Amino acid sequence: MAFASAPDALIVVQAWLGATIPLMLMDMLPAARLEPTIRPLPLSALALGGFLAAAGLTMLRYRTRVLVSLIFRLRRAGQKTTSGNSAIRTLIVGAGETGQSLSWQLQNRSGGRAYQVLGFIDDDVDKHGFNVHGIPILGGRHNC
Repeated sequence: MAFASAPDALIVVQAWLGATIPLMLMDMLPAARLEPTIRPLPLSALALGGFLAAAGLTMLRYRTRVLVSLIFRLRRAGQKTTSGNSAIRTLIVGAGETGQSLSWQLQNRSGGRAYQVLGFIDDDVDKHGFNVHGIPILGGRHNC
């Protein structure tokens, strides 16, 4: 999976809770029958272990997105400071997957040319005002 999304992170959190809570309950059962101070594993170890496992899985799933975003932002900051006005100002029509891919290609694999993506134009009113990888969606085709 190249890019993980927020629903993917929610699935990881649900799996973490679905595994950790039953383990904690099973850990507490012998303590209720025997002595309250005797437990096979401390509850804090179960909670911390479950949390670290969920955090590790989330980091593995998001590593591509985080690294690409970091490289993208560093290059973009470098272009602003070094290229000045020499970058070709670009406006992309469509903020879907193709528009996002084009934006990334223009800024990262432009063959030596410097492009400055000013924004996206998209007819989907629900997208207006949002940002895609730090680039604003300015409005629709009819607003231009």
